[in-house]
Amino acid sequence: MQFVFSLRLWNVILFTVIQACVSTFIAVAVGMPAGWLTAKRRFIGKSMFSVITAVPFCVPPLLIALGVVMYYGMNGVINKLAAQFSLPAFTGLYSFGGIVFTHGFYNFPIIMRMCSDAWAKIPPEESDAARLLGAGRFRIFRTITLYQLAPSLASASILVFLYCFFSFIIVLLLGGVGLSTIEVEVYQAVRASVDIAQAVKLAVLETLVALGAVFLYSKLEQNASKNREVSFSARVDAKPVTGIAEKVLTALFVLFILVFFAGPLLTILYKSFGSYSVLLKRRNFAKSIVNTVTVGIFTACLCVLTGTVYAFFVHMRDSDKKNYFLRLLFPMLPVAVSPVAAGIIIILVFGQGNVASLVIVQTLLFWPFAYKQIISALDKIPVQVEESASLLSMRSMDVPLRIYVPVCGKSFFSAFAFCFAMSAGDTTIPLVLSIPNFETLSLFTYRLAGAYRFNEACAAGMVLALLSAGVFALGKKK
Repeated sequence: MQFVFSLRLWNVILFTVIQACVSTFIAVAVGMPAGWLTAKRRFIGKSMFSVITAVPFCVPPLLIALGVVMYYGMNGVINKLAAQFSLPAFTGLYSFGGIVFTHGFYNFPIIMRMCSDAWAKIPPEESDAARLLGAGRFRIFRTITLYQLAPSLASASILVFLYCFFSFIIVLLLGGVGLSTIEVEVYQAVRASVDIAQAVKLAVLETLVALGAVFLYSKLEQNASKNREVSFSARVDAKPVTGIAEKVLTALFVLFILVFFAGPLLTILYKSFGSYSVLLKRRNFAKSIVNTVTVGIFTACLCVLTGTVYAFFVHMRDSDKKNYFLRLLFPMLPVAVSPVAAGIIIILVFGQGNVASLVIVQTLLFWPFAYKQIISALDKIPVQVEESASLLSMRSMDVPLRIYVPVCGKSFFSAFAFCFAMSAGDTTIPLVLSIPNFETLSLFTYRLAGAYRFNEACAAGMVLALLSAGVFALGKKK
């Protein structure tokens, strides 16, 4: 297959890679200080601050994009405040800067979460020894801490890169004239120009790039796992914020996050008031909720089933945790598949999307997230327990049923909630499949925003967010 594209399409490919790299840089720049703060310091509001780590998982990208428009748009909160103080209006939302800003702030909690977990378990002995020998804070960070954080930080960065690389809805809503990504071009090549050959070439190209990133991610995860086993200790207790300088910097950073990150979400909440009564009168609203819950339950159940079967297989086949391909690389391959491309394949094969195909595509793309949670629980089972159970068991299925299933009970609920939230917040696949007379809540919200009914879209988005976050939080408590 020859990858012959016009100059415009090569610019699109270049733009896709550049915006993903810059977005990842922003996420790292914000996520690393946040990770250090939540890992090493105690301060008022820390628990609430830590809640934002769940935002990328239970708040759909559509809702973030909608909040950014309502907050930073021409008639948004920021420009209304600027007008009151006779300041120039902010006009850069529908631009490269607007896209990478939204991506960076939407994904920085991923960096924050992974860095915080790693940072909290770094043993202090090496840093203390370096400090006694006269090393300064920056040198200790550069030569010791950063080295210990590097595998976790790199793997988190690649994951963020992939999310930004495959971004569709945010680019579709915020991409100005001449700003498009490969995902958007694939969608338009099929839906607008009906150029299947070009769509296939673009999809193959982005899949190859994503496969390279997934391969690198899995290798880094392997190194991070080894590093955690050798170098990391039990979680180190956080210290209180002390000193005027540290208190001021902490307060400024938390305020920065509240203004620039929480602001759009709070704006959606505020704008939704007064629109729920109008929303309830819309004919398709209740039906969209039923559709969302139905698809979410079926998708989550299939994801948990698939993830469980594969996790049990890997755990029994690779008890010494050395099979890199089975344990890390293979389950991450679906992450390299474009949701737009997956939906288009269904259309090309079956002619038209339906509810069953929507559930199948979401399951194929989301099951690795269920697998990761279940395999983590299985890997904590002591080897002696499994060996004793195997010796005392008369049937081959006794160990999986009597040991693995009870141990993974909490992980099953957590994986179900996680996959349900991802399914409920997915706008891309339902939009690509265009199922006749079928609308999910996320698609319903997107169409309201496209019709410039922003207040109603905010109300529908809040219902979607509460549904996703509620199930997600319930799964975490089980």
